[in-house]
Amino acid sequence: MSDAVVNVEKEVDKVVNKFHELRKHNEQTLEELIQQIKGYHRDLQTLSAPGNELTEIQCDLMYDNVIKKVRNTITQFSGEHRDIHSSVSRIGKAIDKNFISDYASVNNDTVFESAANTQILNQVIVEHFLRQGMLEIAEQLTREARLDIPDHKKKPFTELNTILDSLKARDLQPALQWAIANRDQLRAQNSGSALEFKLHRLQFIELLRGGVQNQMKLIAYARQYFQPLADKHEREIQAMMGSLLYLKSGLQNSPYNYLLDSIGWSEICDIFTRDAVEVKGRTRYNSDRILDN
Repeated sequence: MSDAVVNVEKEVDKVVNKFHELRKHNEQTLEELIQQIKGYHRDLQTLSAPGNELTEIQCDLMYDNVIKKVRNTITQFSGEHRDIHSSVSRIGKAIDKNFISDYASVNNDTVFESAANTQILNQVIVEHFLRQGMLEIAEQLTREARLDIPDHKKKPFTELNTILDSLKARDLQPALQWAIANRDQLRAQNSGSALEFKLHRLQFIELLRGGVQNQMKLIAYARQYFQPLADKHEREIQAMMGSLLYLKSGLQNSPYNYLLDSIGWSEICDIFTRDAVEVKGRTRYNSDRILDN
């Protein structure tokens, strides 16, 4: 079982790495294209100034060059996208090669007559709930099924549960400390995790609620924590900094009153559970180990 899983994981890793490389390459290509278009725009403005008027044919040639570059880029992206499909299809072939589709045991009523088999099934279910972030359900099932799951396997998720309780009590510090300590793993997630930023955003909003007396604290907080995150969250940061203009008159009657909406607290619990369980679940918890045993 473990060898089969490893073989499939190798193919998955290849595809994931290819996705990351392609994304990086495409972002660089788009940035170069944007700079080229900006360059054409500057040239067009310069050459269209009084005394340097371009003829209609010259303008058309410049526009044609821009259109040609854009079309070539789109064609390139389409070809690379097709290549990705062939890589993804190899995962399916690896699964078919390494796993036998034998469902005979599903109809075997005696499979779970054994206490040992029943315990294995319950352990797998508990681990699934842990990885999905359903920590309370996992704990309840553990008690009801009288399972003995080693502490070193439960500890990562117990830690997350403790942090989640703190979030529900509107205490952001444990979650922030965890997010900073696991920053690299969070950023490695698909599209990158926004958890750390959203935690800092909530902390900033809590300071906003304190009014104008917190103005210097807000500016200092933004400088310390938002600057490293500005590349991905520029618009949201700009909105929060804009809200400082209304500290004296009150945010409630400003265009930024939505920042005070309490929905952010329920949302952050879901985001933390999802992202944190993905970090812990992939690196330290794997139900296949139980199946192997």
